[in-house]
Amino acid sequence: MTPGRMVIVLLVVAAAMAATTGNAAPADEVYVYDEAIANEIDVEQFMRSGEVVLRSGEPVVTCGDPLPVPPAYPPLRILQPGFEQLGMNPDRADGIRFIGSGPVWKKNHLVVVMWKIRLPEASTRIPGDFGDPLTVSLWVDWNRNDAWGIDELVVQRNVDVSGKITKRREPVTVFFITAFRVPDIPPTSRGTLDHGHGGEVADLWVRGTVAYGDARVGPAGDQLFGDVEDYRVQYEVRRNKRDD
Repeated sequence: MTPGRMVIVLLVVAAAMAATTGNAAPADEVYVYDEAIANEIDVEQFMRSGEVVLRSGEPVVTCGDPLPVPPAYPPLRILQPGFEQLGMNPDRADGIRFIGSGPVWKKNHLVVVMWKIRLPEASTRIPGDFGDPLTVSLWVDWNRNDAWGIDELVVQRNVDVSGKITKRREPVTVFFITAFRVPDIPPTSRGTLDHGHGGEVADLWVRGTVAYGDARVGPAGDQLFGDVEDYRVQYEVRRNKRDD
């Protein structure tokens, strides 16, 4: 996953995501999709209505719970918060959606990731402020060792919004969509296994960030600008043979 992969950007004013909220969009919206996802979802449908339709024909299910990670995980501190915000509410995790074909992640299954990035005071920032792209990153603690390693970075993309920010409305909201496939991770004795959904499932902790202008982006430590959200998802460790 390289940060420089091309993305396609369209500017939509008070448009497509209204279909998912049931109301007219209250602000300028910048829609961005990862070029690599075009073979996985109906991009035109997404840009038209905000709906995610898998080209495989499988039904789509939103999975994951917005929860704070256990205390053993290292924190990430945003030094100057408020310039870039994940979701519409700064006090809760509502800026990242995980969309798949079921409530539990399974090996080799596609997970679509939709980011909602709010720029509360975009019109007051000089054009040069957006000369650098926004960077979105996602880590999954696959081995459940209460930390995120370098090899547990599953998404990192640069989202170029230069020239796409208008001064007509506030706030500006950037919607970015990408995807990854769940790896085949070996069973581990760490953590707790639950029996459900046809097999043994394990809790996995996910950290997502948006950053601006940071040379190094990581899941812990200090970050100058941006925002961070944590989620819990479930992964199928073993499937019951009788359900195969």
